Formats: sequence, structure tokens, C-alpha cells
Amino acid sequence: MTSPGLFAFHAIRTSRWAVLAVTSIILTPLFGLIFGSSAAIAVPWLMTLHLLVLGITLIVLEFSGRRGAPRLGAALLCVLLIARMFESELSLLAKGLAFIVIGVAFLAFNIAMGRLKTRLAPIKT
Repeated sequence: MTSPGLFAFHAIRTSRWAVLAVTSIILTPLFGLIFGSSAAIAVPWLMTLHLLVLGITLIVLEFSGRRGAPRLGAALLCVLLIARMFESELSLLAKGLAFIVIGVAFLAFNIAMGRLKTRLAPIKT
């Protein structure tokens, strides 16, 4: 447990907020110990909520001017949505349409991020 603590301390000291956000995944299995017998119900939903917040954090950090990983955050959100779609009771058509919408949204986000990076990059002469 000291190793993740030192890693988190280093991330805070160097202002690497995306690294600190990813480091917080280590804390999620501890919820299983806290919840005890009801962990089978609570921990999957807490993990889903944690990954959702983590994906959004990685995207927002980049737009707030700090170093983030927006494409990793978007990929995390897409994988999370797809995993939850497999567990849903929706029809096959609804699931297929959702997969197409998620894929198009991911591609559009990557195109927008690419354009933003080229616009913000200094012009080399």
C-alpha cells in the first residue's frame, strides 16, 4: 500500500492530475472490504461510477489547460458504455444502434481533438 501512496504523492507534487486520477483505481478493491457481504451489489456500481468519473476527468483536464489524456478518457467511456450495453435487456437492434452511435461519437471526438491540437500547436517556420 505504500507504493501507491508514494506514486500518488509524486503525482500531486509534480501536478500530474491525470496520473493521480488513474492511480485512484487502486482504491476500488478496498471498497469490497468495506462493504463486506453486500459487496457483490455495491462494488460493480461503484467501479462503474469511478470509471465514469475517471474518463470524464481525463477529458476535462485537457480542456482546462492541464495535462490530461482526453483520448484515453474517451476510450474508457466508450468501453464502459459498451460493457454496460452487454448487460442490458435491450433488443439486439437497440444494442446495434447504440454501438454505431458510440463508434461515430468516438471518431468525431478524435477528429475534434486532432483539429484542436493542430490549431494550438505553434507554427514552425
